[in-house]
Amino acid sequence: DRMAGLSTTNVNSNFNTIQYAWYLRSNGTCEIYESGNFRGSFSTYTANSIFRIAVEAGVVKYFLNGTLVYSSAIAPILPLIVDVSINSVLGTISNALVSNLSNSTFTAFSSGAGANPSYQWLLNGSNVGTNSNTYSNPFLTSGDVVSCLLTPDFGGCSTTNYPSNAITTVQVGTPASIEFIIQGTPATTGCNVAKEDVRWLTSSLLNVTATNNSLMKIQSNGNWNGGAASRNLIANNGSFEFRVSEVNTDRMAGLSTTNVNSNFNTIQYAWYLRSNGTCEIYESGNFRG
Repeated sequence: DRMAGLSTTNVNSNFNTIQYAWYLRSNGTCEIYESGNFRGSFSTYTANSIFRIAVEAGVVKYFLNGTLVYSSAIAPILPLIVDVSINSVLGTISNALVSNLSNSTFTAFSSGAGANPSYQWLLNGSNVGTNSNTYSNPFLTSGDVVSCLLTPDFGGCSTTNYPSNAITTVQVGTPASIEFIIQGTPATTGCNVAKEDVRWLTSSLLNVTATNNSLMKIQSNGNWNGGAASRNLIANNGSFEFRVSEVNTDRMAGLSTTNVNSNFNTIQYAWYLRSNGTCEIYESGNFRG
C-alpha cells in the first residue's frame, strides 16, 4: 500500500496530508484520495502502469496509463511539490518524473557547497557552459538531455564533482494553454450559413472530457454538475445543433447568454434528453413540455 501525489507543502509523511493522491492498494486496485478524502476507485493496475497527476488550466487531473479518469473540484495553490506516503515495507515509487512547460532556461540550486562553487553544464553528456548557475539554449530539440556537474568551494580540500539530476526535453503537440478557434462574422441577411465546429472554453470544463466538438461526463454520476460552454457565439438567425449517440443517459444542452455554472437550471434554453428515451424542453430550470 502506498500513496503518491501533489501538495502545496509537505506537512508530514501521513497519507491524509497529501492534497491530491493516487492510492495504490496491495490488492491491485487503485483509488484517488484528496487530503484523506476518498474520491473514487478506478479499476485495477499492473506492474509498469503509469500514474500521472497534472494541472491543466488550473484544474488538477488524474490519468491512468494516459487516460483521464478524474478531475478534481478543488483548486490548487501553486506551485505544488511531489508528496509520498508508503505503508508497506519494500513498497516503491519508481521512475518519478516532473514535467513543466519550458523556456529552455535552467537554474542550478545547491546548499552546503561553500561560498563560490563552480558549475559545468552538459548537453547530451558534452560540456556546454561553466561557472554559472544558469544555462539557456533556445535550440534544444526533443530528446536533448541537460545536466550539470557541481564542484564545491572547500578551499582546495575536496575535488569531488557532484552530478545533478537530468532534464530531458520532450516536444509536445499542443500546449494546454492554447485556445484557438475560427469564427464566421454573423450577418443580418444572406444566402450562406457558416456551420462551425464547437470549441469548448477550457476553463469551463467541469467533470467532463472534451474531444474536438464532443463532450463526455467522466465522474459524479447522477448530479447536474458536468458541462462546458462554447467559445462560439450564436447571433440572430443562427442556431445550435447536436447529434445523439446514446439514449440511456440524462443530459441537457442549449443556449445561454453567459455560463453561470454546470447546473441545468442555469441553461436559458435547453433540450432535456432523458435516460428513458423521451425529450423535454426546459428554460432556466422551468419545464416547458
